[in-house]
Amino acid sequence: MIQLGVLRQKMVPIVNQCLKMHGGGESYFDELDGMIKNDFELMVAYLKYTVEKENIKNVVVSGEIGLILSKLIGKKIIPMDINLICIRGGLRKGREPVGVNIPFCESFKAIFFDDSYYSGKTARVVGEYIQKYGGEIIRNYVFYDGCNDRHEDVVSLYRYYK
Repeated sequence: MIQLGVLRQKMVPIVNQCLKMHGGGESYFDELDGMIKNDFELMVAYLKYTVEKENIKNVVVSGEIGLILSKLIGKKIIPMDINLICIRGGLRKGREPVGVNIPFCESFKAIFFDDSYYSGKTARVVGEYIQKYGGEIIRNYVFYDGCNDRHEDVVSLYRYYK
């Protein structure tokens, strides 16, 4: 199994580089998101870790990170037995969710996999949407947790507030 500590160590230089370039603010977060989404090796390793750790094959993704991971599955870089449930982006802006690959069964468990966690709004909207289909998000896995409060259902590679 891939070690979480090793993945966390790979995240530290990414955060430090963004801080050095931007110091903070919106440009910092845009840069951070871009660097995460361009590091396919880190994305795939973390996705595989989450699936192995939780022993759950249903992984909910949204927005741009969902599009990237969908392409990687198509190229067989990510194992085909992972069921990526892709939800259209823009959820924080009030757009109605639309999902693809939702299991057709009475109940299912899933992981939400995203680039960052701040207010938790995206995770809440995604969780509510999945519940409509009988699913349950059991944990949120993100690369960067910038929320002031700790949430037990959020696992991150980097947490800004210690």
